[in-house]
Amino acid sequence: MKNETLENIYLTYYHEVYLYTLSLCGNVHMAEDLTSETFYKALLSLEGQRQNVKFWLFKVSRNLFYDRLRKDAWLLPELTEPPPLSGSSDIVWEQMLKGEEARELYRAVLGLPPRYREAIFMFYFLNYNIKEIAALTGQKPGAVKTALCRARKQLKISLKEEMYDI
Repeated sequence: MKNETLENIYLTYYHEVYLYTLSLCGNVHMAEDLTSETFYKALLSLEGQRQNVKFWLFKVSRNLFYDRLRKDAWLLPELTEPPPLSGSSDIVWEQMLKGEEARELYRAVLGLPPRYREAIFMFYFLNYNIKEIAALTGQKPGAVKTALCRARKQLKISLKEEMYDI
């Protein structure tokens, strides 16, 4: 693969692949490793392929994650906090409120089972439709819809409990 092509793919998809792997494992270091392994495989395997590069990258990163889990089954993924907020002093309070809501949502999403977490992340954060998620995960569209519905229900319950400190 030409250096310019790989560089273009890297610049275009790095952030999305990183966020996806982070959503899978919940560990910053493991997500970085999986992302770099994904692009290494792209360097070796994507010779002349232009179609569905994004899907290919996500599928490879997902497979690498599950391979890593099987290989290192004794390792449990660590849940990480989002990075601290930064900004000017006059909007810090507003950022803190938004940041706290985002942290609560992030914790709730990380608390979901992996199948639900993956579906929520792909649907809401990567803007994939049901058919695309089904193709990427190897599930039927009905199974993806069911996973999204159950994930939303669990998130609603989880966020209500946090809100009222039950």
